[in-house]
Amino acid sequence: MCAQSTEHLGAVRFVEVAEDESFFATGADDGTVKIWLAPRLADRSIMMSARTIHCGGGGAGSGSPSGGGGTHHHPPAVTALKCCDNSRSIAVGNKSGELCL
Repeated sequence: MCAQSTEHLGAVRFVEVAEDESFFATGADDGTVKIWLAPRLADRSIMMSARTIHCGGGGAGSGSPSGGGGTHHHPPAVTALKCCDNSRSIAVGNKSGELCL
């Protein structure tokens, strides 16, 4: 199956499928990881919204305007993504060297 989604704002670099095939995750240059429920694939409703996870970049000003300048902080690009065996967890690494679980 091939699909195009506008969920990510940057290029998708990683796709990881859970061992039980109940979900898969995508990681992108926009610093987000999206969690997709696999049963939706059978219904061809892949374009339904995915759950979004941000890894890192949680410092001051994260996701909101800082001071009067209106500058937004963007999370660092995802550089690694792995579904953990026998669990519902994923490990995510980003360009800042952070590891999130």
